[in-house]
Amino acid sequence: MSLSAGGTAGFGNPVRVSVESCAWEQRLTQPKGKRVKPHLLIVDDDSVYAGDLAMVLAADFHCVLAHSPAEAEEEITTDRPAAVLLDFDLGPEHEDFVLLEWIRMKEPSLPVVMMSEQPSIPTVVEAVRRGVFGFLEKSANLDELKLILRNAADWKNKTSISDNKNKR
Repeated sequence: MSLSAGGTAGFGNPVRVSVESCAWEQRLTQPKGKRVKPHLLIVDDDSVYAGDLAMVLAADFHCVLAHSPAEAEEEITTDRPAAVLLDFDLGPEHEDFVLLEWIRMKEPSLPVVMMSEQPSIPTVVEAVRRGVFGFLEKSANLDELKLILRNAADWKNKTSISDNKNKR
């Protein structure tokens, strides 16, 4: 993606800035002194719960919903969210960790916070072993959820900036 920086380089041609990550894009396009809301992908097959959660989180995040792994993969590929909030149980037709494994392969630095109605200790341990940023019960305290999601988005921002510095 290229953004016009508003100036010219030499012969009156617009200056183009290559944007490698969502975090850099946000830093280049946000108004000075105003914080841009991180892009959060909420993946849950329960559309009512996901919609309610998005409304509650809308003050802090730009929320996008996906109700299936295919929708989530499309969103991750095209819009590169800052973090993913992933329901562990996406229904009987989806295996538990398949989407998480896909995310780890395609976007290894994308933080995933997993949630479940009633997580078992073996499930949480396996999720952590597979690289989730955090794991919460769906009934978790809203402040705790916001804090973990903010930390995940900030971590993504810091790793994106670090990755871009290392590419130079």
